[in-house]
Amino acid sequence: MMKMKQLTLLLSICALAAPLNAQDWAGWHGGLHIGAAEANGEHDIKEDGLGFLDDPVGLDDISGGLGGIRLGHDWENNQIVFGIEAEISNTDISDRFTNDVLSTGGGGFNDFDFYETSIESMGSIRGRIGRVVGQEQRTLIYGLGGLAIADVNARNGDADARTAGGSIRPDCGVSGGCAKGDETAFGFTIGAGIEHQLKDVQIGSGALSLGLEYAYYDFGNVEFKTRTDDLTPADHEFDVDLSAHTLQAVVRLRF
Repeated sequence: MMKMKQLTLLLSICALAAPLNAQDWAGWHGGLHIGAAEANGEHDIKEDGLGFLDDPVGLDDISGGLGGIRLGHDWENNQIVFGIEAEISNTDISDRFTNDVLSTGGGGFNDFDFYETSIESMGSIRGRIGRVVGQEQRTLIYGLGGLAIADVNARNGDADARTAGGSIRPDCGVSGGCAKGDETAFGFTIGAGIEHQLKDVQIGSGALSLGLEYAYYDFGNVEFKTRTDDLTPADHEFDVDLSAHTLQAVVRLRF
């Protein structure tokens, strides 16, 4: 995945490109975005080396914020605008589910298991196509679709430990067992958005635009193969079925 510093360098290079009129949609553009995401994920245990995780567990509220940068190029033909764009986001999207099952081992205590999913970063390379509307040709309504990528972390295992206040927390030390993995997931994204070039508002010789964009990301089943790290190591396999909805505000500078 392209790092944030590399994309920032690309944006700086594009700033040297020859400027176009504000009404012209053809050319390079770079920008910033910020927004929120709501994801769905389900842990499906395939091989349980831990001995107590079995049924699929859904995480209902994998949510958080995201923000990042983007770079693209558009072409225009008779009010139809089409182009390609790459974007990358740092994210804070995570959720943890902890169950409470009475132990059947005769000890008379409660057994807690936890399932956790987080998206550390995500991005895409996608095509855009849309139509310019309005008397001054300053508003673009478009659809998008392309390849998506994400850095996904997942853990599940024992959560018998408690904090001083009594809340349950994962116990991944010597006395507990946890399966955890970090995978790069590939999928697709589709969505739609609107972009409006501001009249007589420029930064240097570039035209400034504001937009709002919705995108759906689907990464399918992300496979994790791990080995628990405790006194009795065991092989462990699980899938996380992951998808996300995002809504982002976008600021672009068109060169």
